[in-house]
Amino acid sequence: MLHRAIARILDAQGVWADPLGKLFVAIFSALYKPVPILKDFLNGVWLGHPLHPAITDVPIGAFVVALVLDLMGARPAATTAIGVGVLFMIIAALVGYADYIDLEGTPRRFGSVHSS
Repeated sequence: MLHRAIARILDAQGVWADPLGKLFVAIFSALYKPVPILKDFLNGVWLGHPLHPAITDVPIGAFVVALVLDLMGARPAATTAIGVGVLFMIIAALVGYADYIDLEGTPRRFGSVHSS
């Protein structure tokens, strides 16, 4: 029941998510498709598993570490951890778009909502 309610909410986002998805696909297809080895690397072909889910753990962990370090008064170390988190957020987004450009229909819409 909850799954259906969430699906309805996400489907209703098609008004803005579908045009945004087309834009994202155009941009990232132009970047990734001309270099298949880059796309395969970002898709995690070499790992045998999608890379995006693995990469997203790094910023989450870095921000938790930053919180703990900040609470301990280790502000320079916390700042470094935040920098690592932001860097890997950007990497996770770029890696996620390598998967995203192959999606169509509802999965692409959900990806558009997820990425925005």
